Order: sequence, then structure tokens, then C-alpha cells
Amino acid sequence: MKQYIFASAAVLVALLAAVVLLQWSASAASSPSVILPSSLGPEGISSPPTDYLLLLPIIPPDPAEVLPGLTPEEANEFARHLTYRQAEPLLAELEHLRAEGFIAGYEIRADLHGVVVKRVAEVAQERLFRLSGVAGGLAFTGEVPPCAAATGKALRELVLSFSQGPAFSSLDLRTAGISPQSSAPSVHIRLPPGAESTYIEGYTSPTTTVTLRIFRRGRLIATQSTSSTASGWYYFYPQWSPCFPSSWSLRPGDVVEVTARGQTARTVVADLWAWVDPFANIVVGRTEPGRSVQVALIHYETKPCSGSTVTVTAETDPTGYFTATFPVDFNGSAWTRIYARDRNGNSTYYFFYAYRITAGLNSQTISGFLKPGVNFIAALVRSGNTVSVYSATSRPDGDFIAWFTDTLRPGDVVTVSGGGVSLQFTLAALSVTVDHVADRITGTTGPDRLVVANSADYGYHRCAWAFACQHTYADMSGNFAISAGMDLRRLNTVDLRIYDRDGNIQYAYFSIPGVRIYLYPYSAYLQGFWRDPSAGQVTVTVKDSTGTMRKVTSATISTAFGSFFVDLMTAISPTDRIEITDGAFTETLEVPDLTARLDGDTGRLTGTAGPGRLIALLYDFRREQNVGVMHCAEAEVTSAGAYTLTFSEAQIGGRDYAEVRNINPDGHIYQGKIAHAFTVWAGERQVDGYTETPYATVTITLWRNNDPSVVVTTTSWSSGHYWQYLDAGIVLTQGDKLEVETSDGDRVVLDFPLTVQMDRSNQRIYGTAPADEPVRVQARRHGRHWWDYVHRVTVADSFGNYTTSFSGLYWEDCSPVDLRHRCIQPAVYYDSPAGHQVWIVGPVPQPIGMDPYEDDDVPARAHAYTGICSHTFHTVTDTDWVSFTVSQADVDKGVFYRIETFNMGRQMTTRVILYDAQMNTVGIWEATEYRGRGVQALWWPSEAGVYYLQVKPPEYWQYTFSDTYCDAVYSLMILPVRGQVYLPLVMRDP
Repeated sequence: MKQYIFASAAVLVALLAAVVLLQWSASAASSPSVILPSSLGPEGISSPPTDYLLLLPIIPPDPAEVLPGLTPEEANEFARHLTYRQAEPLLAELEHLRAEGFIAGYEIRADLHGVVVKRVAEVAQERLFRLSGVAGGLAFTGEVPPCAAATGKALRELVLSFSQGPAFSSLDLRTAGISPQSSAPSVHIRLPPGAESTYIEGYTSPTTTVTLRIFRRGRLIATQSTSSTASGWYYFYPQWSPCFPSSWSLRPGDVVEVTARGQTARTVVADLWAWVDPFANIVVGRTEPGRSVQVALIHYETKPCSGSTVTVTAETDPTGYFTATFPVDFNGSAWTRIYARDRNGNSTYYFFYAYRITAGLNSQTISGFLKPGVNFIAALVRSGNTVSVYSATSRPDGDFIAWFTDTLRPGDVVTVSGGGVSLQFTLAALSVTVDHVADRITGTTGPDRLVVANSADYGYHRCAWAFACQHTYADMSGNFAISAGMDLRRLNTVDLRIYDRDGNIQYAYFSIPGVRIYLYPYSAYLQGFWRDPSAGQVTVTVKDSTGTMRKVTSATISTAFGSFFVDLMTAISPTDRIEITDGAFTETLEVPDLTARLDGDTGRLTGTAGPGRLIALLYDFRREQNVGVMHCAEAEVTSAGAYTLTFSEAQIGGRDYAEVRNINPDGHIYQGKIAHAFTVWAGERQVDGYTETPYATVTITLWRNNDPSVVVTTTSWSSGHYWQYLDAGIVLTQGDKLEVETSDGDRVVLDFPLTVQMDRSNQRIYGTAPADEPVRVQARRHGRHWWDYVHRVTVADSFGNYTTSFSGLYWEDCSPVDLRHRCIQPAVYYDSPAGHQVWIVGPVPQPIGMDPYEDDDVPARAHAYTGICSHTFHTVTDTDWVSFTVSQADVDKGVFYRIETFNMGRQMTTRVILYDAQMNTVGIWEATEYRGRGVQALWWPSEAGVYYLQVKPPEYWQYTFSDTYCDAVYSLMILPVRGQVYLPLVMRDP
């Protein structure tokens, strides 16, 4: 991992415990990326164009608190909003870096459950290192990392499973006639048909240690441990990391063993698949013979918003087939939870959906459900003519997707046939008006169709998230209106579902027009939804209080969702007026005087705001977990002026910050004011942190041997952030005291009660720290550009000693951590109870020395190649020459020569130039180290004779680095490929 990115898979698993309730809509899908121009930092330091992907933790919702009945498409949108919401605290910090010129921008990647940070300046690496809410990270070149793609997929599947409600509540168990186990923990395994992606959950005693073991064919393949919640619920999910996409997976036939309080439960993973037939009102499937099958059917004929549940228990026949017949007439909108239970009530379960088609206007795709694994044909018919045909095979869970060559229009007929099932769906015209003032949705669609509207407010206008579902039927003219029970506000989303009599679904998403203005010290940008998506574009004008024009720009409106995005590229002042117009309609906004100060002494957030509603999100850093706990406070502001907010359960101190939103009476949102509590980070030669007010004077005094060895002053920026290097040659170490005092009234004296040493042979780092206190121990591996790191958190014993092993850890390139490497440097970090952080480091690795072949910097002193040899670049202008001879026999036989550089140091680049005996250039290759590899070339000689190979650093090294570094090493191979070896093909019975 890079030095500024958390990289532990353990962090990801540890964070899988928060309970989150999210809404779903398409607004996140349409939210624009925040990609802003690059710039120089405050000191005019340019940065190399390096991008990084910051991975977010997966935070699953509690099954009892998730809206029931989401379709896969809805669950995907649900998961997308989870990513966007989890990213918000990180975006606030990234926006500071962007506003100060240290990064070019950032982009939320919901598909990867992370954020891509663009063009990170080297000077910002230490600050990125401290960003909260990051579970892992890696360099990002544009290629999708398998681990991130797997994490995004896992999150979507996790949300889908939890959205179906508690998988094995006591009600379900009573319905099935099975009592919960009292002695051993219950075990329930979610396993998609034909897949290995899964997780395990169950109930046991509250707050109990629960251990998991998984066996395959009698061999132990995985172990894991967790703790149950206060309700006794536990879960196990595979660990993810860049090097190992999944720590374990399940297959039918595996044995899962769960132990808690000395009691052990075991169950065998069952193969389970089924289909839900709405024409015959039955569910048919297959699992392991002898299992009891519980089928819970959720249908929506009488309760379109919440659904009704009917449960049937079926027995399998000798081959494992089962049929569950239901006493209700359901249609294609229904779905089931199916549990294949063993004798103890433990189960393998999954979700299956009734035959149906799901489609939307202006789309080229449809989806739905058929029987599992059947060939199907989908057709788009318009005015009696077939416009497009698509054929494929449904997935093992019955899900199918079809692509057409034309977009769907009102009146189009979609047909799907496969596995003996034929479906047909006619798309209706749709016109919708959303009135957020009257809390009313009106429109026209197909006659007598069921219209279901879900509205969601996911925290923009209040601390608590709010959801509402209402339904109605269109009259015979297609008119419909929904008003009761809706609370519609600007920027909220409405998910509209129109059902035909067979339960096929026509979907549409709407976002209520509104503007969200992000106010930052050096810039501002607008994101919102326009009332007329067909307007094409809007013009944005910024004027000051006197009417003088300050900025004019424009933005394109998304025709799909009406979204737009504008980067004003300039700071916005209080009382500025922003006009947004499409020529026919104009929105006018007046920027409030929005300020904030987070006072660690009083625990209050104070400032000024405009009239309307005020919402403040506090991110309260807790050193015990190394994460932030979010608190929310809100108030009504009747008129512009001062405010005071408190957070009753917060422990405000260093590393805490609050984000303030001001919602004006018209519903537009002004956001982005970030207030930091007084914070100090100090280690090596640097001191930085935050003052509570901008432009505060910061006086830093280093006390060494009771003398003020160094006294420096600096001024914080508009964000409150300050950064100061100490004098050259000064390195903070044990016994130092650092006094930091600000002109706005804060002062702290920090000790450096730390030592750090490295036991290379035993792969451990050890030292001293405050007794019984947590510390973060770090192993750094230095490279040419930056250092990578891995870390482990441990607690010092009662004598103040700590030690931690680094065996079994891996670097970002998936090579194992080895503390014996020449470029390793130890470090230890300590967070004080007040939230300030100090750290110390071990000796910096020394530059590499000369290789045994020096002086070989000219062709006349080239050494003859006799085999693989190891070289160094002991200076940035070092050049190595090697000679070798090509025989006439090799030329006659057309032998190729492999020329490779490998065993390369981290971030090395080799430039290889091949010359003939007359010093004519024959070939040039250059490559940067990737997992130890560099140049890999095949060269075909046309003439026999002596050749010379020059290997050197790229010329730009001497301009970007003043000296060499510890890992400037490479190995060289020159190999004639005179023959090919074919291994025998061995056939054996499975």
C-alpha cells in the first residue's frame, strides 16, 4: 500500500458491523464525477500524474432494518447510494486537498466501492495517509483491479440479501415448525445458485466470541473469528485484499462449523435452485434429498408497498425435487426466500423471483426472471414488426438480461420465451409531474395500471433518513395522482414502478429539481437536477451584491435524469447571487454567510448561517478503533445570524471535524463548510494539523533537554490547515517535547514517549510506548518516488513494551513482507487521548552502493556476459555496458534472443539500448518495474558478431532526483532461445 492509503484486509472486515439504512434511486447513477483541473500546491510544487483508488469498507445493514422486497436492480441502486454516502466524509477531506492544489480531483466509483483520486502531488502524500474511512487502496492506472471489482459485486449482493428482510427470524422458524437451537448457535448460509460468493450468519448468545471453520472433502480450508451483536446476531464474510480477492468461498458439499460458548453447530452446504411460476401459483426446485424446504412467498396484490407473506413447507422427494403450492393467486411481482434446512434447522438459502419482465422507456435493455439455466429468445416488436431479437441463457438463479439494437418506446411489445415459459409486456406511455411544494405526484400512463411510488430523503434535509411508499391505480384514461403520505423535498428521488396485470414492471426514476452548492475557500461548484431535462443546457451567472457580474459559465443537462454539474472555478462570497437559467425558467439563489468553528474545549459548533434549516455532521475520531463515529445535529434558523449546536455523545478533540449544510427556505442546499477541531500531527521533521479558525498564527516550539531548540511560526490557510517543516537536521525522537500554540487560543504540549526497533531475522518490530495504550506499528518499504507501507495495531503491555510480527503480510504488488530487505524502515504512531498524533521512525535506508562490475560506464570497459548478473544504479547517471557474441549458427537457424531486466527494485526504470560492433543502434527498450519485472524483449539477430548492451536509468532521473536510492537494483538476462520444450499431456480419470 502507498504510505497514505490504509491497506489491511482486517480493517475491511472490522468495519463490517455498522447498521446503515439507505434509499435507492437513479440520482447517484447520474451524479457527475468531480474531476477538476490540476494545479500547483501552495509552495508551487508540481506533482507527477499519479492516480490512486481508495477502497471503502463494506458496511452491511442489519437485516431487521432494511426495506423489504428490493429487486436486484433496486438493490444495485441501494448499494450505489451506500457507496456515495460512505464516500461523503472522505470527499470532504479530498475537497480540501483539491482546493489547496494538492490533487486534481476525485471520482466516486460505485462499481468498485471506492474513490479514484486524480493526480496526487507528492507533497500531499502524508495528508492522504491520514484520511479517515478508507479500508484499503492501490495505485490506479485505469484498469479495474480484480479485488475492487469483487468488492463492488460483493456489496451489491450483500445489499440484495439484507433487503429481503431477516433471513431466519424467529417468526420464520415458528412458521416452519422448528424451534431455534438453544445450545448450539444457528447457522444459515446464503449461497447463490452456481456461485461461490456467499456469507454465513446466525444467532447465538449476545456479545459472544464466535469462531468459524470450513471443511472441503475433510480438509480445513478456512478459519475466522468474530463477535455477536447485542441481539446475538453474528455473520462471517470473506476477507478481501488486493492480493487475494477472497479469503474463502463456499461450494455445495462443504461443511460449515460454528462454535460459540463451547457449543458447536455443523451443517453441510446444500445445492439449491428453484423457479417461481405465477401462472400455476407454485414454486418448484431442487436441493439435497432429505432436507425440509421452507418457502416464504412475498406477493403484492393486496399490499403493493409492503407485500404480504405466505409460508409453505415442502419435503423433497428421493432425488431432491420439491414443489410448494400456494393458496394465493400471485403474479410476476412476487419473490421468495427459500431455505433448505437440515435436521437441526440450519439452512442454505437464497432468493428467487417470479417469471417477469422489467423494462424502462428510452433503454435498450430489459431484464427479468425465467427458469434457471434455460436458453431464451427476446424480441422487440413495434407496430407488429420485429425490430430486434436477442438470444442467450438465463443464469442459475433464473435472472436474464437482453440487449436490443433500438431503444424502447411507448407501445412497444417485448416478448421473452424459454424453458417452456412465454412472457409478454407492452410498455405504456408515461408522463409524470412531481410537485414538491404540494407533496403530490401526478401523471398519465397505461389505463388501469398499478402505480407504486417510493420517495427517499437520504439525509440532505434532516439527520434521519426518510422513506415513503404510496400506490394508486391509473384510471381508464391513464391518469393517476399520489399525494397522501409523501414528503417530497428538493433533490429527493422518486422511484416509480408501473405494473401490468401479470406483474411485469416498467420503471422510471425522477429527482426533484434543486441545486446543491458546495462552498469551499478557493472554489465552488453546483450539482443539481433541472426541472426540464429536455432544455439541453443551463447558463450560470454569478453576481456580487451590487449586481456586478463575476462569472458566467454553462453546463449540459442530462436528458436521462435532468442532472447538471458546474465548476465555477472561483470562490463564492456571502451575498453573491447565483442565477441559473435555461432561457425559459430561472432559479435565483443568494449565498448565505455560512461559517463554522468546532471548539474542542467547549464541545460546541458555532458560526453563522442563513435562514432555513441547519444540519451538521460531526465525524468524531475514536482512537480505539482508528475510525470516525458520525453524529448529527440540526436546528431551524428563523433568520440569518449566529447558531450554536452541540453533540451530546461526542468526544470532541483532535482529528474531529464537522460539515455544515444550510438549507434555505426554498429547499436549495449550501454545503461544504468544514470546521476542524484543533489538531496536531507531528513526526520526523514535520508538524501539521488544523486550527479552529482560518489564518491563525501557529507557534511551534521544540523543547529538547529543557531548551527551546527550535521555534518556528506559520499561518494556517483558509481551511485551518497548517504545515511546517522543522530545521534541517532535526528529527523528532523520544524525549522531545513539542509545544504548539495558536493565536485563536489553543495550546498543547506533546511528548514523544516512543521508541521503535526492528528485529529483521524474526520479522518483528518492537519498542516502547505508553503503558496499556494502542499504537500503530508500521513497516515502510522505500522506493524511488515514495514509500509503501503495511501496518498492524497493537497495545503496549503494562510495562510500556510492544511488539508485533509482520509475517504473513504482503506489499501492494503482492510480494511478501520481509523485514530483511535493504529498504525497510520501521515507524510507530501514537494517538493521545486528546486526539493528537505523534510518531517516530527508525533509520532511513541508505542509498545503494556500486555493483562489482564498475567501472563499466563506457563500451570499452563492458564486461562479457556469462550468465544472469545483478547490477545497481549507484548514481542517477550510472550506465552499465555488457557485451555478448551471436554465432553464425544462431543467425542461420533464426534464433531469437531474450533480453530481460528483472529482480528490479521498487519503482525502478531501465532503458536498454542494443548496439552492434560498429556502435549502430539495433534496438531500444524501456520499462518501469512491475512486480519485479522490467524490459522483456525478443530480438532476432540478422548478423553474427559482437554486440553491446547499454543499461541505464532514463535521462529524466537526473533532473528529478538528486541522488540514488536504496532499491536501485536490477538483474540482466541475455538468453538465446535455441529450442522449445513441450511438456507431456497427462490424461487421468477425475
